[in-house]
Amino acid sequence: WRELATIFSERGHLAFFDAAYPGFASGDIDTDLESVRLFAEREIPLIFVSTYGKSFGLYSERVGILSVLAPSEQVGKNIEAHLRLLARAESGAPPDFGSTIVETVLSDEALRAQWREELRHMANRLKSRRIALREALEKLETPGNWAHITEQNGMFSYVGLSVEQVTLLREKYHVYLQDSGRISIAGLNDFNTEYTASSISAVVKATASH
Repeated sequence: WRELATIFSERGHLAFFDAAYPGFASGDIDTDLESVRLFAEREIPLIFVSTYGKSFGLYSERVGILSVLAPSEQVGKNIEAHLRLLARAESGAPPDFGSTIVETVLSDEALRAQWREELRHMANRLKSRRIALREALEKLETPGNWAHITEQNGMFSYVGLSVEQVTLLREKYHVYLQDSGRISIAGLNDFNTEYTASSISAVVKATASH
């Protein structure tokens, strides 16, 4: 990130950060956003967007944040004026239920600490599910290297299956992945991980010679 920051600074680039679920990688939101803070400290022009849908469990509320690092107060006011116009054109009177929840939690020291702890717990749960899936696949001697499952972070994992394998997994075992092979780690639990692993293993073995 430091090397990227240097390049952005030297070449006058605008950085755009899209943080889908900060805190879900390491369990600590500050650690996951170190790169954004580094760019901001070096005064590199940046736009930062993040959704609270995942970290606050507010999917249906569609609430998030858009922040712009401005070089001066006047430029900041100009940017804000334009963003207000864009927001007005997009939605004249958006609901504020979700944003009120987020504001309430982040404005209260005790609630904010509780939220951070729960976020850390969620991140650890996701890591444990990754470990369980990988270990189950390896125990079944599934062809291939499955280390990438625990090397990745977050709610989803690209397990490396082909479209053919994903289709077979859906039609024969009713385990649903995207055509890209992306699986929802958040959808795994103590009751379905073994079945998911055995289904993936069976599909990989059945198509190993293709």
